[in-house]
Amino acid sequence: MPVFVIVFCTTNSARQGADRGFARVMRNQIIPGKMQKSTKKTQKRTERAGDAIGIDNLDLMTVLGVFPEERECPRRVVADLSLELDLARAGRSDDLSDTVDWAALCRHIREWAALQSFRLSEAFAEALAARVLAFDRRVRAVTVGIRKPGAFPEMPGVVPSVRIRRKKTSGRHAAPGGI
Repeated sequence: MPVFVIVFCTTNSARQGADRGFARVMRNQIIPGKMQKSTKKTQKRTERAGDAIGIDNLDLMTVLGVFPEERECPRRVVADLSLELDLARAGRSDDLSDTVDWAALCRHIREWAALQSFRLSEAFAEALAARVLAFDRRVRAVTVGIRKPGAFPEMPGVVPSVRIRRKKTSGRHAAPGGI
């Protein structure tokens, strides 16, 4: 039996000619003034939209920095990753082949990072996100956090960081330089 999802929303849309309106929920977007019939397939996809694998505090060694002293040798960089993918099948099967192999991904990232050189943490995060998206076709999106502990020796405890989220744009996502 189909399920109807109706969201009543109050908007500041007097300029658009309406005070209040119905909205439909479709692929996690609210579209004012419409109603959407939801199927079981859509419900399952929506329920699993929050599935993610987290890898926190992954120590990497890479050349990262703008200043000459930062570019002399690899430095410790810490990565936090959140991979968005459907985990329902792996949850039911209890089989590693139905999910991303965390250990293999971590080894892959460590080996790759050791060969890289970036000036900005933002550029490193972009390249790392592309690597993760290309690593396994089931990963729909990834959030990458990069921290540079010890970047400010004169300010112990201050750790600069960047955080980005990237989604696959199509069925395939090519990483710079290939895998």
